[in-house]
Amino acid sequence: TGLNADPEYIEAVVKHLATISELPLVGAEDLVDATQNTDAYTEVSAALKVCMMNMSKIANDLRLMASGPRVGLAEIMLPARQPGSSIMPGKVNPVMPEVINQIAFQVIGNDHTICLAS
Repeated sequence: TGLNADPEYIEAVVKHLATISELPLVGAEDLVDATQNTDAYTEVSAALKVCMMNMSKIANDLRLMASGPRVGLAEIMLPARQPGSSIMPGKVNPVMPEVINQIAFQVIGNDHTICLAS
């Protein structure tokens, strides 16, 4: 918190950290709150989670729209990113939508961990 530090020292530390990190850092208005509470991190994590939930919805919609060729919607064709099935010729696996879902599930899990740790 810098509770017993000279205010000029605290400003100098922030300026030095901004210089070496090359980021536009500023000191917190309430140093005790900034030290004790993690609400800012929780908000950022929640925003990322909402973004990835939307990405997962889009990925699932694309996967459904690309289902086929014989049984399914077959409204769109996803580009082949890996070999398909030897049993089902012409099948294109929805690789990219599945990757998006894997990332989304990781971000959602990370958010849950951050919420529990806050």
